[in-house]
Amino acid sequence: MQSGRQSRALDIRRRLNNTGSKKGKSGNPRGRPKNAQSKRKIAEKVLLEEHEVLEGGRPVRRAALDLVLRILSHKAFAGDNRAFKALEKLDLQYDPQEPTSVPGYLVVPGRLTKESWVELFSPKRSFYEEEE
Repeated sequence: MQSGRQSRALDIRRRLNNTGSKKGKSGNPRGRPKNAQSKRKIAEKVLLEEHEVLEGGRPVRRAALDLVLRILSHKAFAGDNRAFKALEKLDLQYDPQEPTSVPGYLVVPGRLTKESWVELFSPKRSFYEEEE
């Protein structure tokens, strides 16, 4: 008689063998279809699609993403807490952040002739070696 652990392992092996995949064969032999689009491309296509809306009585063309953000901000200003939280999250994620440290300085030497450049920065001589 088999223990519970052995029977589970045997059951898993049987299920794996019945999947139809052969040893040495890829899990996706045909690959992605040629005309398949990634989720990102589909989202870009939908969000950047332009729609005509009325603003102040005149027609204006706006991208779907722009319309969604405008509706979200109007709802947030009207007191919708979920809309406010969503805008706050987007703001934290995509708004430029303040630098946490002081940026460094770039020191640029004056003009050098080709000979002095080769003398100073030639791989034969270390830059930090003292001149004699």
